[in-house]
Amino acid sequence: YADRTILVPSAHAISKYTEPRGIKVVRGGDQVDFIIEPKVFGMWSPTITTASVTDPLPVGTDYVKNSERFSIDGGTTWLDYTSYAASSPAVTVTSAANSNVRSLTWVFGDLQSGEQLPLVRYSVEVSPGLVSGTFVNKATLNSDMGVDDNGDGKSDPAQAAYQLSMLAGFGLDVIKTRARAIYQTNTPLAFKLVYKNLGGENYTRGDFIDILPYNGDGAGQNSSGLAST
Repeated sequence: YADRTILVPSAHAISKYTEPRGIKVVRGGDQVDFIIEPKVFGMWSPTITTASVTDPLPVGTDYVKNSERFSIDGGTTWLDYTSYAASSPAVTVTSAANSNVRSLTWVFGDLQSGEQLPLVRYSVEVSPGLVSGTFVNKATLNSDMGVDDNGDGKSDPAQAAYQLSMLAGFGLDVIKTRARAIYQTNTPLAFKLVYKNLGGENYTRGDFIDILPYNGDGAGQNSSGLAST
């Protein structure tokens, strides 16, 4: 058995998720917000100043025009294409604003060592006429900062895929999220509950029951209980 370790001066990575996080089930006509988080690490040659992200959308979903937004503060502030360009950012967007409903591209320039790529947010619409299906789209980050793991002399692209499903039938889809996984004791935390009618019938009311963890609940919890407010 041999262990292989690669030491590199720089690298890149990408992740993709929905906002709010965790959306997996959609209906025809739904609009879903995605966030792409490309990252670069380390130090690289001053001659390397560009990176690009491509995101082809699967059949059954279309890009909502003019929905792309950019953030350099972790998602607190979002700027549209024109406002981002006018803000004189350290890392620029040199590609045109996206208008193709099926294929998205962002080309970044002025990317020097120590700078970071912006977050990108955009919306897609699920085709209203669909009643079932699976939609997988894969965002790809290309740059010369990545690792050449296959030995072809070029940086290997980084990819992040996300899958949405449309379930035939009816019922409710419920998603429960929180801002982070670990909290200190005596620290308030908030859960976000997102629920969606998947179709089939209309509901005039519903009850959502959420049992908070407590000692002896049979789930191996170590909490002495959570108090709701």
